Amino acid sequence: MYRLILLLGVMGVCVLCLVTGASWYAPAVGALALAFLLPVWRRGGFWFAFLGAAMVWGAYAGYLHVASEGRLGDRLAVTFGVATGWVLVVVTALWGGVTAGLGGLVGAAVRVAMRGGSEVILFLGARRCASEDSPRRTRRVSRRFHRDCWDKRYTESDRLAPAGGKKT
Repeated sequence: MYRLILLLGVMGVCVLCLVTGASWYAPAVGALALAFLLPVWRRGGFWFAFLGAAMVWGAYAGYLHVASEGRLGDRLAVTFGVATGWVLVVVTALWGGVTAGLGGLVGAAVRVAMRGGSEVILFLGARRCASEDSPRRTRRVSRRFHRDCWDKRYTESDRLAPAGGKKT
């Protein structure tokens, strides 16, 4: 649900930036703020911000290309050495998507890094799980496996035991 909110929020920020004439990097700042406030993972923060911005920037660039009957786009295509002006529309969409996607990635990464503690391991994309067959091995595993591993390693009394103290 948060990813959908991020997608729609980035689309709204992009539309707002296009209407107000803001700088080209303004959607990245909006995506950074949204990904920082919403509990999304870094990968989701990048891809949903990328998708939202690419759709808006691509639609707007396509609208401008059609409205000008392709005159400006085709002239610029000759300047850049590409086949047609539609290639520039796609490049514009990708550029806007990458810009906002990096903003979303940074926002989600800063939120995770500010948590500190054991979350840094999750930030790096690896989870430490000690089991009987692999005592000290770091692996990329799913969240469900990580929770199962946590439940196998620690019983309820281990979690409630004071730090450095003996179990009761």
